[in-house]
Amino acid sequence: MTVPAFMQRYSLQSGLHAHDLVCEIDSIWDELRRPSSALRVEAKQRNIELADNLPERAPITVTQDGSGFDPSTVAVIVALAPVVAPWSKLTAKVLEDLWVHIFLPMILQRRGERALTVAAKRDD
Repeated sequence: MTVPAFMQRYSLQSGLHAHDLVCEIDSIWDELRRPSSALRVEAKQRNIELADNLPERAPITVTQDGSGFDPSTVAVIVALAPVVAPWSKLTAKVLEDLWVHIFLPMILQRRGERALTVAAKRDD
C-alpha cells in the first residue's frame, strides 16, 4: 500500500461534484503526458522534473468525505501518492508541486475561483 505524499480536504461548491473533479484531473494529466504540451512546458519552467513517459493514470485520488459542511457544499479529500518506479520521477515533492502549480490553478481557471476551497479541519 502506498502512503499518500500529500492529502488535503477541500469543499466543492455547488455545481462541482467529485466526479467532475476526477474528470478535470484526468484531462490535465492527459495533457501532461504529451511531451510537447503547454502544461509540460509550464512544469519544466517551474523546475518540475517529469519523466518522458508518465503513467497512464494520475497518482491522485479524490474521495468524497461525507455530505459536506452545509447543503451547498460537498467535502472531498485529494490525496497524492508517489509512483514507486525508478523511471517515473514522481516523488512526493514533484507531485505536490504539480498539484499546487499545475492542477489546482487549472481546475480553478476552468471551474471558477471558488469551485474548490481548502476546508477547515474538523474536530473529530
